[in-house]
Amino acid sequence: LGVDYEYWKNKTYPDIKEKNSYIVCVGYRKRDWKTLLEAYDKAKIKEDLYLIGNPNITSENSKVKVLPFIPIEELMTYIVNSKFSVIPLDDFNYSFAQLTLLQQMALGVPILAADVPAIKDYANESEGVVSYIPYNVDSLKEKLSYMSERSRDKLTQMGESNIAAVKSTLSEQDMAKKIEAVCKSLLN
Repeated sequence: LGVDYEYWKNKTYPDIKEKNSYIVCVGYRKRDWKTLLEAYDKAKIKEDLYLIGNPNITSENSKVKVLPFIPIEELMTYIVNSKFSVIPLDDFNYSFAQLTLLQQMALGVPILAADVPAIKDYANESEGVVSYIPYNVDSLKEKLSYMSERSRDKLTQMGESNIAAVKSTLSEQDMAKKIEAVCKSLLN
């Protein structure tokens, strides 16, 4: 699985007034909301937390904003205007969430993600993805603080690293060529 950077590079999204004042988490199922909310509360970072896609989440913290499913253009606007993205995945023995990670990488968003097998190989391809121990509140709290304290320049470098990875090793076209080569070698 790869991503087509050429598709994403041509997309533009408007700046919003909250730009860089929040972190974003996108998803509905297979997300560890409990650990994220507890770690966020303990980290006491200055950024708000926008949770998009699961309207059933509740939090007593006034800095947590829960949004339901929203149109894709609005979703992408929230993602590109965030300071960074958090992907708090549950740990399963099968593949999921790669597109969430790859799309955000293609958009140049710095990412904080659970260190789970489903995305580990992808995340390891870029210095723009920081990992934490899944289900570990202290690990996530520490990494939330780390990301919050990063300078704008460092976060920009992380986003550029994500784009570079998507253009090279995580390219949809490159992965398709590799799959084709394997198939041809099996036929010979």
